[in-house]
Amino acid sequence: MLANNDFSNEMQHWFFSSDHDHMPWHAKNLLVNILFDQGTTGLVLFLLLTSCALWRLNLGKARLHEFSPYLNAAIIGFLAVGLFDSLTDVPRLAFLYYLLILYALSLGASFRKISGKPSKSRKPGDASKAVEPLQSLKK
Repeated sequence: MLANNDFSNEMQHWFFSSDHDHMPWHAKNLLVNILFDQGTTGLVLFLLLTSCALWRLNLGKARLHEFSPYLNAAIIGFLAVGLFDSLTDVPRLAFLYYLLILYALSLGASFRKISGKPSKSRKPGDASKAVEPLQSLKK
């Protein structure tokens, strides 16, 4: 009936393809797809990254940033569509999602408020000593 039905010739005659009907190969759920592709570790890391980004955008330092609502909507929209489709099997969508997550996690971290106060490690008189050599060059 089948050629190589006992796998004595390894994978010869056993090439899995679906040229006409590819729907049975789709998980049709983002979490199931990640669990199948990356295992439990990948699913846990995906959920951890996503929850950290959403926490940062809604409750953390990035909540006051002007892009916070847009990033929040993009991530939630991706997850909402992911309830009914496997989005990470398209590399461009997966890259865009992880780029949004990275951007959401980095909001507020690289920007510091500049205050007019001198730093605690420098004494107020030290700044004038640093300017004295420059003034001697002008003479």
